[in-house]
Amino acid sequence: MKGLWVGIHKSQTQNPKSQGNPKPKIPKVLGKFVLFETLLLAAGCISTRDLYVLGPNPANPFPDIKRVVVLPFSNLTASRLDPVAVANLFASECASFPGFDVVWPTEAQHVMAANGWTIESPEDAVRIGREMKADGVFFGLVTEHDPYDPPTATITLYLFATNLVRPTGRAQIWSMSDRASPALLPGSRGHDKVAAAVQQVYSARTVSVEKKLRAWARQRDREVDLGWEHFKRVNDEYMRFCSNMLLRELCDLAAPPPAPKPL
Repeated sequence: MKGLWVGIHKSQTQNPKSQGNPKPKIPKVLGKFVLFETLLLAAGCISTRDLYVLGPNPANPFPDIKRVVVLPFSNLTASRLDPVAVANLFASECASFPGFDVVWPTEAQHVMAANGWTIESPEDAVRIGREMKADGVFFGLVTEHDPYDPPTATITLYLFATNLVRPTGRAQIWSMSDRASPALLPGSRGHDKVAAAVQQVYSARTVSVEKKLRAWARQRDREVDLGWEHFKRVNDEYMRFCSNMLLRELCDLAAPPPAPKPL
């Protein structure tokens, strides 16, 4: 290895072109960091998938929607998935996003049971939200769920606005994965109370999802060293991860574009 570095050094110093056009110097701290990461990769201590960095949870981008009710999710799969438990995991993640005042699914469940209400349309979701004095309502449809390693979940997430009247011509915010099954709440497409909707497939089999899962696990695993695969194998942890990713995507889609930089 020493001989290799010496050879590279000599070839660069003896190249007349490199002398005429000197390369910009890399700061010492950055250079040491890059060298350290390179050595770790070469030694097999870390994977390139561990270099993905996940930022903090974005803030609520909906100025008119602060207090939100999380309804029990709907399980459209053959899996024995508890829709209330999944909604509770989602609500827990939602509460960690700045700007959301979360009303938990168990409270919504009590209101629904007391009135004999079910969720069959956007109007049903909006009615529950208004009854609970909320600005918005989250509702999810789970259309695919395989808890076995590597797990997969396909979820459609809606945010309904209870009081906001959408101006004419304002486009709804939709993000639909081309790999997801087209399962939608009846009557939701084009409905004026749909503030935003996201449909996504999260398969830990794919490199892109594994990178995000590793990064998310590092954020949650600071105190107890469980390893990122713990969050893949434990179904509740994986569904919590999916909830966080859905909320991030929804917030990023609705966030206003950055202001142009001055010339």
